[in-house]
Amino acid sequence: MFRPYGTIGNLPWQPGAGLAFGESPQPARLFEASTNIFTFSEGATEKVRSQIQAALARARVCIFIGFGFHTQNMNLLRSGSAEAWRRAYATVKGISPENHRDLAFGIAQIVGCLEPHMPKLLDWTAHKLLTDLRPALMAASAM
Repeated sequence: MFRPYGTIGNLPWQPGAGLAFGESPQPARLFEASTNIFTFSEGATEKVRSQIQAALARARVCIFIGFGFHTQNMNLLRSGSAEAWRRAYATVKGISPENHRDLAFGIAQIVGCLEPHMPKLLDWTAHKLLTDLRPALMAASAM
């Protein structure tokens, strides 16, 4: 999982300090945690961009959850290769279906999906996607 604009805390298995979910920190700790957040206009660092692109080059399955599909975000993900076996899924909850074709095409170009495996866009929550598609995701990742 990549968070190119930073995070205020780490997941339980990640090293380092941060803010726990629901924590009410002192102002100094809050300020310290905020230094790990980058604004949209600051963009992602070159190190993060390189890590994302290296992961995409190895990826068999790409999943977009709560992704804004903004041009800056899409350009951050541009993969250098296209693979016949690569699959992509994306949640598009609340995005008008009139946009889905263009979004699928954009994701296919960025991630490197080839016909006939165009990205699947689903008007689902993240939980539903990860639960309902678990067998398909596991099978695609094992290819």
